[in-house]
Amino acid sequence: MGPRPPGGPSDDQLKGLSEVANEIGMRTKKYGVRLSLHPHMWGPMEREHDFRFVMAHTDPAYVHLIMDTGHNVLGGMDVVKITDEFFPRITEFHLKDTFPQYRGNKAGPTPEDHKKKSVYASVGQGKGVDFPGVFAVMRKKKFKGWAVFDIDAPRPGDGTGSVDDNIAASVNYMRTDMGFFVSDPRFGFTDQKAEEVTQYLTAMFSEDSILPKSPAELPKYKDTVRP
Repeated sequence: MGPRPPGGPSDDQLKGLSEVANEIGMRTKKYGVRLSLHPHMWGPMEREHDFRFVMAHTDPAYVHLIMDTGHNVLGGMDVVKITDEFFPRITEFHLKDTFPQYRGNKAGPTPEDHKKKSVYASVGQGKGVDFPGVFAVMRKKKFKGWAVFDIDAPRPGDGTGSVDDNIAASVNYMRTDMGFFVSDPRFGFTDQKAEEVTQYLTAMFSEDSILPKSPAELPKYKDTVRP
């Protein structure tokens, strides 16, 4: 959706965003694709007024929502309340943590603040997001979509370890604090299978992925480029 305008977007700008989203969502729906907006820090839907304006001026049949838990809190919102209120429009959850000092803020951290110290944390590690509250809503309303770990690359010397360490910390939090066990024997998904899946995802999508770094490296890519 682009960067946040200086001083925040005007209602006219938010209206324009809403109109474009409606148009795109109407077109993608024909192909079975649900357009899902991702409100993000330093973007046009950062603050609650922006968020509510766009959601109120878009058609629920065409425009949906990705609930990023960390960005929602960083934007000064009550993530449990927002999740509950807008649940019918949520297609996916990005599970990201932040820190308690950002709850209910009137002005979120700046990009400069983020450069000095990351405002993000792995799931359960920052204690800024009420994950038990969020998952209570998801369970109550029987959410059937994707809820994925949204983990930012650790910074040198930040004490969180490697990417794998951050993933492990998130998994352990989900198991010990939230009571989720992927290896539940009812599903036949053992820890060994979980490890195999992790290895596959690392091989495919990590920084050292075996996949091409860009579409231009794919076989016959040149054949698809117009003169």
